[in-house]
Amino acid sequence: MIRKVFIPILVLAFLVVLAPYSFAANAKLMSGANVLSAVNFNDGLTSSDMTLIIQLDADGNMLVNEGSAVKYVYPNASPGDDWMSQSFNDSSWTDGISGVGFADNDDNTVVTANLSSVIYTRYHFNVGDATAVKSLIFRADYDDAYVAYLNGVEIARSDSMALGGSKVGDVPPWDYSAAAGKVANHESTDTAAGKPNPARVYQDEFTIAFDAVGGSAVKSAGKLTTTWGDLKAVR
Repeated sequence: MIRKVFIPILVLAFLVVLAPYSFAANAKLMSGANVLSAVNFNDGLTSSDMTLIIQLDADGNMLVNEGSAVKYVYPNASPGDDWMSQSFNDSSWTDGISGVGFADNDDNTVVTANLSSVIYTRYHFNVGDATAVKSLIFRADYDDAYVAYLNGVEIARSDSMALGGSKVGDVPPWDYSAAAGKVANHESTDTAAGKPNPARVYQDEFTIAFDAVGGSAVKSAGKLTTTWGDLKAVR
């Protein structure tokens, strides 16, 4: 069943809004080079499918999308504590096309099933003038769980991460979901892969609070820290 939930938000100058997730720091959107990083967890080592297809939307301009170039690793050991940072050297990671996963015909890059319970991805993109960006939105279609970072700062996570106790701000270990019961089973939409597929419905949508950095200028945007403005979930 597809369930669509709209959460109305009232915005006032000094109003503190309680959102599904509140992050400790604003991400920085840089004029120039940026990195969107994500970790995709499966619900154990015997799952039949796995995928993470994401968008990063700046005022309607897709900075990252299905079909974007991606660096990824499908590891049997930790990739390092700073794998999500902007400066991390991912030159040894494999080149692919988003999304990355297996089964259901919804991945542009298909990996062998169940060699690991985790896939790490890094998307490199450039922004001409970050201070001109007014709105930044992250979207995900996924199976089974994820956490996403912009230039090293957490900006989104699926509620399926919480089953094993992972909370906002936690950096889950690479083998977090190797044992069953750490992430909740969550099915993607199983929409066929595309570059992108315009029929894809994204299940999670987050409005991102960010500081835009351009030269010596810094401008804050997205005053609501992080919200689910329009959450679509498949159960």
